Amino acid sequence: MMDYALFLGCIIPYRLPQMEAAARKTLQKFDVNLHEMQGAGCCSDPAATPALDYKAALAVAANNICIAEEMELNILNLCNGCFHSLKLSNETLKNKPRLKEQINEILAHVGKEFKGTINIRHLLEVMYKDIGLERIKDKIKTPFNDLKVSVHYGCHVLRPSNVLNVDDPLRPESLDRLVKVTGAESIKYMQKMNCCNYCVRVVDKDISLKLSAGKMKQVKQAQADCIVLLCPGCFMQFDLSQKEIIRLLEEEMFSIPVLSYSQLLGLAMDIPAKELGFQFHRVKLKKLFEKPALFA
Repeated sequence: MMDYALFLGCIIPYRLPQMEAAARKTLQKFDVNLHEMQGAGCCSDPAATPALDYKAALAVAANNICIAEEMELNILNLCNGCFHSLKLSNETLKNKPRLKEQINEILAHVGKEFKGTINIRHLLEVMYKDIGLERIKDKIKTPFNDLKVSVHYGCHVLRPSNVLNVDDPLRPESLDRLVKVTGAESIKYMQKMNCCNYCVRVVDKDISLKLSAGKMKQVKQAQADCIVLLCPGCFMQFDLSQKEIIRLLEEEMFSIPVLSYSQLLGLAMDIPAKELGFQFHRVKLKKLFEKPALFA
């Protein structure tokens, strides 16, 4: 049995509750206990906040870490960006005593103190390293023998690799192997390691959509049936933006279904689609899987 403090971040509870539901449904099958972090806030965002005020970003992240320290539990993240922010902040403060002292002076105003007693984990690590492929394989009820999957890792789960230490940043294989254990095929395709460009939307939405369209064209040319990913930001970019891309570029309809890994695994474990939140997807999946009972 494994216990973690669950950090949800902002996007998942407000925009993508299906990612939380699928993670909870699948993890409980492996005796993983998820404990709520009362009082947790934003991770501080890895892309923008540190550039505006580095110490403020560290203090916001450290406040969340302190909650888990008080619970005496490592943090499990479902979001790549939250994982990046909390892991980088945790390691930075553990290794820089003077900076830790300065951040603790800020945290003292809310009765917190960063001690550096816990670790930050991503769902990918927990699935691949803690649970492992063999245990997952034993739980598969109906393997996807004819499904072709384009895997998308996302940027913030892999880099900076010397700190995050999840997988090879140029040739990762953990998510590919997790997909394969469901019976599906993880196909090779151009631009596999390219960014989803979700963060680019803040600067120029049209450029963001054009870049994402380029990647989705490669997915389509590779004849993938769907995209499987980890990150809520990437999910929003690929699932929610497909109709926007059509309007902007006058492209034909992509209709490429997008799933989180937990959702793919949940279906392979015969968890009903409604419990995994597929009704909230913009691109529908009913025609993709030959499992009518799951979509009833």
